[in-house]
Amino acid sequence: MQKLLGSPIKTFAFNRLWATFFALGTVMFGVVDFMITFHYPEEGDWFYTVFMGALMLVAAFLTVRTISSSVTIHENGLSWRGLRNSGEMTWDEIETFRYSVVKTYHQGIIPTTEYKYILVDAAGQKAQLGNTVQNPRELGDLLWKQLHARLLKKMTERLKAGQTLKLGKVSISAQTMEMPTLFGRATIRLQDIVGVALEKGQFMVTATEDGKKKHYVAMVGEVDNVFPLGAWITETLQARAPLAMAARA
Repeated sequence: MQKLLGSPIKTFAFNRLWATFFALGTVMFGVVDFMITFHYPEEGDWFYTVFMGALMLVAAFLTVRTISSSVTIHENGLSWRGLRNSGEMTWDEIETFRYSVVKTYHQGIIPTTEYKYILVDAAGQKAQLGNTVQNPRELGDLLWKQLHARLLKKMTERLKAGQTLKLGKVSISAQTMEMPTLFGRATIRLQDIVGVALEKGQFMVTATEDGKKKHYVAMVGEVDNVFPLGAWITETLQARAPLAMAARA
């Protein structure tokens, strides 16, 4: 069933740079495999032939997967196409958005930045987007522009209704929050939380417990709706501040 997505705003075609890179890799591994098998069989054995052939197939798969990818942002939602699946979602249907940006360093240089976006709607349909399309950073910015206020509103309404929300490795209710720790999970009372921050790919919560400050950390890529979550906690802290000042007066 086709959804009423409205007029298209911007289309992100497949990532030409990555498609070229993978295509060249396919050709290179294919040539090496051919040379080992037919021209210089004495220089290798079946292991090298199979190994290079496997690398060629992986590069070919990545080429096809990249070329088949595209995402279109519409007025009322998005549509996407990929090698394994395609689909449509309206903005209001989307329940969770997981965002991850990983920079790969090599001798002080940043050769690649990997973007991963996972959207899940109320029916459980999943869209996995990222580096297979052109300008993945711009795509992420557009997605958050459309979804931040909507997801924050849903979160606020559900927490006020007494629900507990599981957001990846983080859970939250109107009274408590659960964060991952080195040896399990920690339950934090919301009234003990004094700060929240998003820095260097980490979602960090600071709480005062027994007169001491404690810090809890989860990777941004492991938390659903991480920006609305941070905004909700910040708004809660700001709303609590005038009450604390009045109590001290």
